[in-house]
Amino acid sequence: MTKPWRNITTIWSDKKNCVFVFISVNLTGDSIDDIVQDGGGGTVGKHRLKDHIRYVSRRYVPEQDKRKQNIGRYLEVAVSGYIKKLISIKRLREIMELELNKIYCGDALDIMKQMPENFVHALITDPPYNYEIIGKKWDEKESNRRINRVKDSKTLVKNIPYGSGLAGGVRNKRWYEKNRNNIVSYHKWIYTWGKEAYRVMRPGAIAMVFNSSRTSAHVQVALEEAGFYARDMIIWRRNSGIPKGLNMSSQLKRKERIDYEKWDGWYSALRNEWEGITVVQKPLVNNYTNTLIKYQTGLFHAKGPEINGFQSNIIENIHREMKDDFNTHPTVKPLALIEKLVKLITPTNSNNIVLDPFMGSGTTALAARNNNVNWIGIEINKHYIDIANKRLHKKSQESLF
Repeated sequence: MTKPWRNITTIWSDKKNCVFVFISVNLTGDSIDDIVQDGGGGTVGKHRLKDHIRYVSRRYVPEQDKRKQNIGRYLEVAVSGYIKKLISIKRLREIMELELNKIYCGDALDIMKQMPENFVHALITDPPYNYEIIGKKWDEKESNRRINRVKDSKTLVKNIPYGSGLAGGVRNKRWYEKNRNNIVSYHKWIYTWGKEAYRVMRPGAIAMVFNSSRTSAHVQVALEEAGFYARDMIIWRRNSGIPKGLNMSSQLKRKERIDYEKWDGWYSALRNEWEGITVVQKPLVNNYTNTLIKYQTGLFHAKGPEINGFQSNIIENIHREMKDDFNTHPTVKPLALIEKLVKLITPTNSNNIVLDPFMGSGTTALAARNNNVNWIGIEINKHYIDIANKRLHKKSQESLF
């Protein structure tokens, strides 16, 4: 008999209790203890698998074949049959390749499809705000091209790629139609990856998704359509706003209008000094207590020594740290901000897993690691992954001294 399960390490999944246990299965062994070895993920799965093998041996293995040299083929059937009940061979092989505390290069949707359901405890991500990302190769070259396009502009925001919904242009019918079509496409894109994120998150798991003041509503609705329940909107108030907008008095003065002083102080936009963080949650299992006991999810750490009173949904007084010279990512969030979000929805020093499907230059990975929380990152831009790994390595070296 062929031995397709020979010498592999796999994930055993108890769907009833939602336990994921790493088990080493060596089908060339002679005894049950040789065949099933704990791979470091716990003993619950190991013991249950051994019990199943003993049951199969007692019920189905002929007495004359219970000698060590003949029991192997029956144990192979027992092991493979037991695991097949829980997960397909193909799915199992995909999951076997999944590692924690690693950034995967690829499309977020494709990578998440390789993850088991009800797997991660939290999601924190800062996806592209850009309406025009759909159908385009949004790599470093394209990002730099769009950033360079706004460098000399007097109305576009510096360091924000052109196509982020902050672009100028003639406000004719075509402009508004294009803007609307971009938003609709963006909404659909959020829903598509949100549906897969919903599948891999545990019941009660909380997702926090950054976005601009103009698109946060679309993000929330799209994620609700994907199955999530809207919980809150956290406001991150930056220390400095973006006072960009057309100065109408100056424009009229250039046109030699005599009434230009009448419009002094009138602009085309407000100062933008906040970013929204959409907070949604995968539905609970009946109530918060049951969900916490079963899945270790569902709550906010809203009170503690580091929190002044009870945690507000407005976060401010967080300063941006200086970026490393090698970090060319245009929209890096402050590490202190992401650390605060990690601690807000994930117990520190735990076995919980935080997922960031748009890892960028690795701030979520750093924040999770600094708080002894497992993480999984996904990033489509290989250059940004190199930057993230360099940041992680630099932080490791600094912690040695």
